[in-house]
Amino acid sequence: MKNLLVEWLNTTKNELESRRFVVTLNNDEAGTCTSVDVDSERFIATICFWEQNRFEFQLTDCDSGEVRCIETVELNSVAEVSTFFNAFLEKLKLAR
Repeated sequence: MKNLLVEWLNTTKNELESRRFVVTLNNDEAGTCTSVDVDSERFIATICFWEQNRFEFQLTDCDSGEVRCIETVELNSVAEVSTFFNAFLEKLKLAR
């Protein structure tokens, strides 16, 4: 199965790390989803990918442990994942 999250990570990992994010790829033991943690000093962003191009973006504040935002969307290309991720961070004033 084509995994858009892994494809996105392969094309953007260096750029994310240059922005001082710590990036970790995680595989669900049951094989039902793939997730990536994109962490900074201020937040932990977790992106989960399931079949049929469903993604869940969750942002947790490091200071409070509070989930600040969670969104589920269908994305169909690496470019759409990048655009959504950057808009997700920008909306929360956490982008560069």
